[in-house]
Amino acid sequence: MNNRIHSATPEPELGSPVRTPSPAAAALAGILAGAIVLGIGHLVAALFAPDASPVYVIGSTVVDTTPHALKEWAIREFGSGDKAVLFLAMAVVMTVAAAVAGLLDRRHRYGSVLLAVAGLAVMWAAVRRPDATISWALPTLIGVVAGICALRLLLDRAPGQPDDTDSSRRRFLRLAATAGAVAAGSAALGHWIGDRLRDVAADRAGFTVPSPVTPAPAVPDG
Repeated sequence: MNNRIHSATPEPELGSPVRTPSPAAAALAGILAGAIVLGIGHLVAALFAPDASPVYVIGSTVVDTTPHALKEWAIREFGSGDKAVLFLAMAVVMTVAAAVAGLLDRRHRYGSVLLAVAGLAVMWAAVRRPDATISWALPTLIGVVAGICALRLLLDRAPGQPDDTDSSRRRFLRLAATAGAVAAGSAALGHWIGDRLRDVAADRAGFTVPSPVTPAPAVPDG
């Protein structure tokens, strides 16, 4: 009698399809990752050098490098709101770039590379600001690391073929809401800390030791 032992565990299927996040989910993941870069970077900068925030570094660099003719046109067209329009345009460009990073990260790591390269550019701009030190690169560095981790986590949970179900979409939306809250909360906390530290510095600068109304008697010798 020929006894054959058959395994109860089925053989894994070879060539099973790899799940690819949907374009909408990937774009949203990229935007949220970019927001985390800015929010975490803003919070870290508030602890030791508020002007090293990637938000301020990018804004200052854009203002400094904008052609004079474009600045004059913005002033003529928008008056005192020229800087608001400039920063709105900057926000739109950064949002689109972050969405592109998410799309590029659907199948490969090109989006993470894009975030890293953009972070290096911002760090370079930060350390070249007036009165900057090498430590000014730290907020952007920490922000970029957090952003890339968030991008990978979001894309790993993003719905897509062949796993595009209601439960996967709900799971992704919960995680996306958490990422958005982290980004917004970090930015708000960084702004609050920065304001408090500036108030303390202003109070110290404005404080003067009052002169005595009656001079103290001289200390006798011996």
